Amino acid sequence: MCRSVVWCLALAISGSLAAGGCGTGIQAVPVSGRVMLAGKPVANVAVNFSPTIGGEKAYAAYGKTDSDGRYTLRLADNNQAGATAGPNRVTLNESSGAAETDGAAPAMTLKLPPKARDGTLTFEVPTGGTSEANFEF
Repeated sequence: MCRSVVWCLALAISGSLAAGGCGTGIQAVPVSGRVMLAGKPVANVAVNFSPTIGGEKAYAAYGKTDSDGRYTLRLADNNQAGATAGPNRVTLNESSGAAETDGAAPAMTLKLPPKARDGTLTFEVPTGGTSEANFEF
């Protein structure tokens, strides 16, 4: 039993925060994968997933490939690990990985095809998540 109204309120709030991902009700599932080009990993690719359905509980997710082309997604809204299950539009944007010195992006030659950047790629995130959200070009 609760001993005071304040204690009961604090207990109720902490329980709802733990159950709902900081009170947002976001249901993220683990998503990771790899980006490859001609059989070789591509490093420094920003991977962005944007749910195409789901309403207010569907949040975009992002990740960045490492030197082996592997990435793991996190929600853009609260940095929680994972992505929103269901259909997602995917964009893959390359960067040189070099630091900017004058506020301008470093010049670079893009390796991935235009369809990687134009928003036409899609991926169906399963309700249980996946470690196979791979993109090969």
